[in-house]
Amino acid sequence: MSQFEAEVDEHFLEARLRVVKEGQIRTAADLSAWLKQLKIVAGLNREAIRAAFTTSPEVGEVFIIASGQRPSNGQAGRLDFKVAVGHKAVYEQSEEIDQIDFKSSTSFTMVSQGDLIAEVVPPKPGVDGINIKGHKIAALVGKPVEFQLGDGVTVDQTGQKIISTQFGVINFKRNILKVESVLKIDGNVDLHSGNIKFDGNVYVNGDILDGFSVEAKSLTVNGSVGASFLNISENLKIGLGINGKNKAIINVNGEIETQYINETLVQCNQSIKVKKQILNSKILCHHQVVCAQIVGGECFAFLGIISNEIGSDLGIQTQIYPGISYRVQQIDAQIRKLERSIEESLQNIKMFLGKRSYLRSLSRDKQDLIRLKIEEFFKQADLFESLRSEKEQLISSFEFIPSPEVIAYRKINKNVKIKTLRCVTVTYETIVGPLRLFEDSKRNIFRRSSKIKGGISIKKADESI
Repeated sequence: MSQFEAEVDEHFLEARLRVVKEGQIRTAADLSAWLKQLKIVAGLNREAIRAAFTTSPEVGEVFIIASGQRPSNGQAGRLDFKVAVGHKAVYEQSEEIDQIDFKSSTSFTMVSQGDLIAEVVPPKPGVDGINIKGHKIAALVGKPVEFQLGDGVTVDQTGQKIISTQFGVINFKRNILKVESVLKIDGNVDLHSGNIKFDGNVYVNGDILDGFSVEAKSLTVNGSVGASFLNISENLKIGLGINGKNKAIINVNGEIETQYINETLVQCNQSIKVKKQILNSKILCHHQVVCAQIVGGECFAFLGIISNEIGSDLGIQTQIYPGISYRVQQIDAQIRKLERSIEESLQNIKMFLGKRSYLRSLSRDKQDLIRLKIEEFFKQADLFESLRSEKEQLISSFEFIPSPEVIAYRKINKNVKIKTLRCVTVTYETIVGPLRLFEDSKRNIFRRSSKIKGGISIKKADESI
């Protein structure tokens, strides 16, 4: 007659009989006593029990004599979007020099008033389970979807459908769903449209022609931008590129994404992503510049520069400034200029300060002139203090002081000037990549490594330039 060992899992979801050479359970009565002792009353498999005691099983064979039911947890609620919702752009390095390959570019979806944006799918209840003791195992309850309604959207009477209340672009971030108002220009920004000044988002289906300006919250241009003036408080996306002709001025508080930048002054407080080339431009970036190639001009990038190639085979002078805050540089220049003006003003008025009797002895016209100069002096002094305070706040807002660095995947050509606050170098020959140049602050020199961040470990720097 077979002998068995009885066992049960820790959650009491299954009881088993295992055939052994010598075991405590030899008869059905022994098993009944064991089941009673452990209070196993549910999910009994009587056929398996009968087979265990009426057949001749081999040692090691297992009979499942009782089975519970695991709970089926409920499903969380969700938003079933009926239109596409944009996602943040992600870029990756391409081996080709002529482009940076973006896996997905920033997208947007235009909706009109009354459009159905999404349906609220309620959570589904779960199904409770039961263990072999007959105790209920409660299923986890599906949670309702968490979201908030922002501007430009509402729900219908059922609370199930989310409807747009205005024409605009869908924005769904941090669980807040809204439709941002957009000014849409079907063609070009030209004589037909005039200059654009709009406290919202602007979408231009064509180009922005030479001599025209756009001031907006954010700007998307399907075509190109000419010798224009742009002042954008958030992000700028250009489908083609910028042909500035040394007249364009681009001020952007957010990010810039474009194909190319030619002969343009660009000031940007976030990252600049250029799929192709930056040519003969002045770039002032308070974040990171990522592009395929930089040729000519100047490029300031506080958080560094990533490019396939810097400079050109022709040796065109190219200047890059990693780790330098252009805004701090601008404030310093303003302060130096203001200091000279304050000194000049002080020379003109110091003989009258605290000497009212002397001032009264002058003619009325001269008194008025001196008073104006004194007022101008104090205005300059106030501006001086304001600029110093702005500089201090700006520096204190830096999350960290970056180690100035430049990454070139293919090469840095000759006649490229690289300057940080502590050191400067000029390449007199081509340096083949991939390479990373970074500042050695202790020795005030640049060092280089052939190992690049991003999936490849960086070895200890072994060369200096």
